[in-house]
Amino acid sequence: MQKPDYECTSCHKVYSDQEYKQSVYCPACGMHLWRRSFSPAPFKVNDIFAEFTALNSFEVSEGIIYNNLTVWMNARKDAYEKFQKKLSVLKLAEGTKWQADFKKYACFKGNQSWNLKRAGAEALMHPDQLKRVLLLLQENKTPVEDRINSCLKGEYVCPGIDRSVLTSLLHMYWPTKFGAWNKNTDEALKKIKRTPVPLQDSGKHYASVNATLSRLASELHTSLTAIDGLMWYIAKV
Repeated sequence: MQKPDYECTSCHKVYSDQEYKQSVYCPACGMHLWRRSFSPAPFKVNDIFAEFTALNSFEVSEGIIYNNLTVWMNARKDAYEKFQKKLSVLKLAEGTKWQADFKKYACFKGNQSWNLKRAGAEALMHPDQLKRVLLLLQENKTPVEDRINSCLKGEYVCPGIDRSVLTSLLHMYWPTKFGAWNKNTDEALKKIKRTPVPLQDSGKHYASVNATLSRLASELHTSLTAIDGLMWYIAKV
């Protein structure tokens, strides 16, 4: 009997049975390897995305109903633009009003994307530390891996700011560059067999997850914001 070979669902490189036994992840790009006869066809993700884009009269959180996906995506875009200004470097330097604005942002009604109220309330108990986080996330000269590590376990740690809140803020400030990384992301990528190689370094692992989300956005000809919504949809079904 011929030995099976294994294919990467992202870069489509093929590896031997022996190579698969050494690692179930693609050495080239870090995606899961699958036995070719069982390898998930790309159109399956397209089908899931088609189901997602066809949603109507649906609720994500806090009882807010969206008539269709376009309405939700537009609401998110408007919210991001609003809070990019309210939580900008300039506004953070003007006084304490930004704290009330951050409280609004942390609610689903405010950001139209995630319910971060509990974590947001904890972070607001440490306003100086929170302000430093918000300033760092807008500082694009520092590599994102370093920003993530500094905020999660370095000098910029702020109570309440975990990876979910941190990357939601990154996505809000830079919606075309950085995606959100939360439990839905992990669950959805696992379901569609796109989980990247686990890395102990949080910053490097986020960069790998973000690359995966960006590839999905490119593959499906959509935005990182829509991909975040897709992660929510896949995780809940």
